[in-house]
Amino acid sequence: MNLLSQHPGQANQSDAGDDYSRNFHRIRGSLRDSSGRTYAEFVGNLRPNYLRVWFDIFSGYFALILTLAALVSVNGPLFLKFLACGAASISVGYWIAYLQLFMHEAAHYNLAKNRPRNDLLANLFVCAIGAQEVSRYRSIHFQHHRALGTTADTENSYLNALTFRFLAEVLFGIRSFRVFRHRNQTVQKEGTRSYLSPWLIETILIHAGIILGAVYLARIELAVSWLAGWLLAFPFWGTLRNILEHRSEAIVGEIDDFCEDHGPFTRIFGNDPISSTFGGAGFNRHLLHHWEPQVSYTRLPDLEIFLMHTAMRNVVNARRSSYYRCFVTLLKRAATRA
Repeated sequence: MNLLSQHPGQANQSDAGDDYSRNFHRIRGSLRDSSGRTYAEFVGNLRPNYLRVWFDIFSGYFALILTLAALVSVNGPLFLKFLACGAASISVGYWIAYLQLFMHEAAHYNLAKNRPRNDLLANLFVCAIGAQEVSRYRSIHFQHHRALGTTADTENSYLNALTFRFLAEVLFGIRSFRVFRHRNQTVQKEGTRSYLSPWLIETILIHAGIILGAVYLARIELAVSWLAGWLLAFPFWGTLRNILEHRSEAIVGEIDDFCEDHGPFTRIFGNDPISSTFGGAGFNRHLLHHWEPQVSYTRLPDLEIFLMHTAMRNVVNARRSSYYRCFVTLLKRAATRA
C-alpha cells in the first residue's frame, strides 16, 4: 500500500522500511498536513533563527571554559587529579565535537544571511578549532547526502560495525588518520590541492596558545587534558555519533561493510540535554535534516510538528530511538558477529 495515499493516522509501521533519507524529493510535493496545507508551502516559510544559532555556538565555548576551570579547581591526592584530568579530556573532546556540528550548519549556509559572511564566520568561530575549513567540508558533506548508504559515501564511519576494537582504533587516533586520508583524496578529485587549508594557521594558533599558556602557568594538567581531548576524545565522539545516526541494526553481520551498499538509514533522537548536545545543531533530528537539508536546525522542531500531521508520521516514529539504546543494540549485534 502506498504510504502517501493513506490518512495520516492510518500508515502502518511496516510501510516505514524506506525512511526516504536519500530520496525524499520524490514524495515531498505530494505531502499535505491534516488541514490541507502543502508541505512545500510550510517549508518555504521556515527561516533560520540566527540569534539562537550563535547563542548555541558560544554556549559550547562557555562549556569548554567551565571544563578547564573545574580542572584547575581540583585539589587533593595525585590519583584524584589524574581522574580529573581524564574526565576533563573527555569533556574537552565532547564540546569540541559539539562545536564542529555547527560546521554542518554553515555548510548549508545557515550561520548568516550573506553566504561569504557565513563562510568567514564559520571558519573563524567553528571550523578552526577542529582543523577544518567550511568550503572543503561542504564538498565532502554534499556527497554524503547524495550517496548515503552506499560505499561512495564520504562520511562513512557508519560502514564500520560498532565493536570495542573499532572504538579503540578511534580513541587512539588510527581511525582519524584514515578519515583524513579519505577526505583528502575526495577533495583532490574535485581539483582542490588538499583537505588542509590556510585556515590551519588559526588552528595551530588556538591549540598552541592554550597548551603553551597552560605550561607557562605550570598547569600541565590543562595542557594534557586539552591535547588528549582534541586529538583523541573529539574524533571518538564524532565517529560514534555518525554510527548511531546511520547504521541499521538489520545489516550487522549480513553484508561486507565496505564492499556492499547498506542502503540509506537515518534515525531521530530525543530532546534531553545529552541528546541536544551530543546531537547538537539539530543532529538529534538527523532524519529530518536528510529530508530537508536547507532548513536550519533552529526550525527542525517546527518541521517535526508539521510532519506529525502528515502521512510521514509513522516513518518518523519508526526511526525514533535514543543514543544509549542504539549504542547498546549495535554493540550487541556486532558482538554476535564476532
